[in-house]
Amino acid sequence: MSLQRTPPHTTSVPKLNAPTNSTLHYNSDSALNISNKPELEDNYFNITKRQKRTFEDVNNDSTCHFSDIQAMIIELKSQQEHKFVSLNSALNMIINQNSELQKSVESISSQHQELLSKISNVEKENRELKEQVSNLESHVNFFEKQLRCTTIEVRNLPKQTNETKRTLANRIQEIGAALFISEYLSKQSRKLFYLARTNVKENKLAATWTSFGNIYVKKSEDSLPIRIKSEVELGRVLL
Repeated sequence: MSLQRTPPHTTSVPKLNAPTNSTLHYNSDSALNISNKPELEDNYFNITKRQKRTFEDVNNDSTCHFSDIQAMIIELKSQQEHKFVSLNSALNMIINQNSELQKSVESISSQHQELLSKISNVEKENRELKEQVSNLESHVNFFEKQLRCTTIEVRNLPKQTNETKRTLANRIQEIGAALFISEYLSKQSRKLFYLARTNVKENKLAATWTSFGNIYVKKSEDSLPIRIKSEVELGRVLL
């Protein structure tokens, strides 16, 4: 037995027209353009139009900047030239001062050399004069010894007025003391003999004596006599 179902009675459901620009939107998404007009039209009204710069404006700005840079370069160049002139002037002044200083040093050096030359000449003359004086003293001493070779010196005997040989002999008998008789030495020989006797007392020399106006010393008892003529020779013997 066949069964037939009749379709149920359906009610008409109105159809919803989907929007042409329907887009699923969530709360976390950014705001969407939900207007029915195209997006380009909406953005067209929201964007501020800017006027494009023309070539003339760019050219004018470039010319202005170039003029400023050129002016700065000219000013820097002027400052550098001024500084260069100042430095050059200072350098020339230093060079002139250095030249004058060099001339002064050369002059002082020349004077110094002249002074050294004069000092050398004076020292040479002084040595020559000393040699001449020493030679003259030697000659004078020699002549004095020749004049006094026949003269004796009596010491420890007071001098009397109107003294004669007879009164002198009587005076010696009255005193009855030891008399010291020595050669009548020259001034130079007397001083040299005094120095020799002093060294004998200090045990630096063994003995010293005079003979015909000459002075002799012995460094030791067994050594030979040495004739000395000056203090320099005496110093050499004592070495």
